[in-house]
Amino acid sequence: MDISFTQERIIKASLVVFSQFGKAKSSMAMIAKIAKVSKPLLFHHFGNKDKLYRECQQFTLDKLSTLKHDAIRNQDMMANLKHIQLLKLNLEKTYPGIFKFFSLDQPTIPSLPPSPFTSKDKHRFKKGVSSETFWRLLYYLTMGYHQAMQSETQVASLIQDFQESFAMLETLAIHKEDES
Repeated sequence: MDISFTQERIIKASLVVFSQFGKAKSSMAMIAKIAKVSKPLLFHHFGNKDKLYRECQQFTLDKLSTLKHDAIRNQDMMANLKHIQLLKLNLEKTYPGIFKFFSLDQPTIPSLPPSPFTSKDKHRFKKGVSSETFWRLLYYLTMGYHQAMQSETQVASLIQDFQESFAMLETLAIHKEDES
């Protein structure tokens, strides 16, 4: 999807408006105001609200596909998980509301994805730490950070906080390579 700077600015504003108010209650006037463009320019680029909404859907799918491609599996499971979550948080930082927008048309809230841990990964957990419980904790922790980013103005500090929380969980639950 090849878009201009102005079109991207409009899409970014649209993601915010659509994720906050839903498609039905959002208006082109609201989007134009947040994008700091005129309504005629908005209509020139996207035609109408339905077309703009579909462009936002395609934009979101493109960004999430890129995210999935960038999440190349590292040898170290925790480094990979941290990398993926940071990619997601930075995507939300760049395009506020993108994950909430993505979930608008989902029939149900996605359930907990299957654990990404292999048998080898599971052996790295400290005694008494369940890899399934750890995965649930990490998943919901990340979802909480995504939710917090919706209203946080200091997004960089929130991402730093996530990194510190992740490091603490890793220290508590995982044997270092040289310890196992």
